[in-house]
Amino acid sequence: MVFKNELALNAGFLPDSLPGREGELNELVFSLKPAFEGRKAKNLFLFGPPGTGKTSCVKKVFSGFNEESQTAKAVFVNCWQNPTRNSVLARIAEAVGEPLPRRGLGTDEVVLRITQEFHLQKASCVVALDECDRLLHNREDAVIYDLLRGDFVSAIICITNDRDFLGKMDERTRSSFQPSVLGFSRYSPVALKKILSERARAAFRPDACSDETIALVAAYASKLGGDARVAIEALWQCGKNAEARGSQKIEKRDFEMLKENPSVQKRLQGLNETEEKIISALKQSGGAATSGEVYRILEGEGMTDRTLRNHMKLLESKKIISVERVQLKEGWTSRITLLV
Repeated sequence: MVFKNELALNAGFLPDSLPGREGELNELVFSLKPAFEGRKAKNLFLFGPPGTGKTSCVKKVFSGFNEESQTAKAVFVNCWQNPTRNSVLARIAEAVGEPLPRRGLGTDEVVLRITQEFHLQKASCVVALDECDRLLHNREDAVIYDLLRGDFVSAIICITNDRDFLGKMDERTRSSFQPSVLGFSRYSPVALKKILSERARAAFRPDACSDETIALVAAYASKLGGDARVAIEALWQCGKNAEARGSQKIEKRDFEMLKENPSVQKRLQGLNETEEKIISALKQSGGAATSGEVYRILEGEGMTDRTLRNHMKLLESKKIISVERVQLKEGWTSRITLLV
């Protein structure tokens, strides 16, 4: 066996440190520190390509502040999982211990209940809205204005792949938001190597993964755009290749197998024009969209819903996209995320 903790190579794993993001972490801590001292803090807008550490940085800072502060709560909301005004507010209500009744409540009443509970606890909060562009797609971004008006909110952080998000906001909300902007660039080869080294120490048994393997995977991922998730997935696949051979050590041939088998680079080869248009549509949407949104972008191309589903199944089998069923206000749909 080569693995001692395979979950360390999972996309949701939060490591002890975030190499290559020291500056961004310091900026977040500096900007949010007033909130955790009971004062107003600066709102923040974080943008950058997928796999550049935006979410991980915020979660890391939130984790530290929640441990240290008694007067402020850090509330992290994924807007793909909570794409409506009321679902975002419900997550904040849960964080302050104010469960909402199942019967429908008006937005004003929900905000009032949350406000009263924060006042009762003499507390405030910082709210992070990850993948906040989802709110724009659903026309539910009014919740940002709700939060900006709430005196229990010390700061709001909007996180997205879409650098043009601010320009798409309602003018009234944008005027009130007035955030500091923090851009995340793609990782350099050196940063990717550091990231992989730390993940390898956590994921593999001693001596199972050499520095040579880490360097090869880092260079490989750098050529594919500097996405840390691609790099971590590639390292995981190398480990699986070694495991399939019954080896206790990852060797260069496991990396070579990565390039020969369904690797990110191989997956992108041999795609037809329609599949390339689907990928382009996802890129236009910041790297993620619902099936309906992709269909609307491509409907002028003569695409039928059934044809789109067939092509998405193929792209999913090649691990170019991931497809997840999510519930929106109007019902269930498929959330499509570009993995490369």
